[in-house]
Amino acid sequence: MGAGGGHAVIEDLHDLRVAAHSAIGPDKPTFLFGHSTGSLIGLAYLTEHADGLAGAVLCAIPANIDDTASLAAILQSAADGGMRDELVGALVENDGLNEPFRTPFDWLSRDDDEVDRYIADPMCGDDNPLTYGYLIDLFDVVATAREALASVKCPVLVIAGDQDPAAGMGAHATTLARALAADGARVDLTVYEGARHELLNETIRDQVTADIVSWIKSHSA
Repeated sequence: MGAGGGHAVIEDLHDLRVAAHSAIGPDKPTFLFGHSTGSLIGLAYLTEHADGLAGAVLCAIPANIDDTASLAAILQSAADGGMRDELVGALVENDGLNEPFRTPFDWLSRDDDEVDRYIADPMCGDDNPLTYGYLIDLFDVVATAREALASVKCPVLVIAGDQDPAAGMGAHATTLARALAADGARVDLTVYEGARHELLNETIRDQVTADIVSWIKSHSA
């Protein structure tokens, strides 16, 4: 993640928010949307900068929030072993999905065209793999966020598909929603039947988009 690690990414995100307010005016309702690893970054952001946000949507969270501290410790061991710049292998496979599989990335979506676009994109998948350093920096801030969920003072919509291996077949979203609610956050949870990881690139994208827009409108007054 570069100099400053995950904490610098959180502050970059806040700078973006400040710039947006400067461009459109501070009186406009502002929402945060985070997908996949972006939902982990978004959650960490909310524990530090939720004040003034009208709400946040966390989509397809790819980790059990209750396991982030132990995962951060394991990754730190990798850092101590000098592995920061080494490439990480496939983090997600088609485990749990009905065979046969057309590609190794079928877990992304039931829409074949979207999967093919992902595979063809040089910035995605095997052409642009993560490093251990990226995951170390990411889970450093996420593990801290797990202990600070009481700081999330804005409404949160948590969404996932129940056929998303990256999101524990929807279980990670449920765990996150329960943890947020237990610490006093206002949470709504939707787990979409049959949907995979890329909810906005899924066969039910129109329904998902309409649900998100409806939720945002209900919190914009």
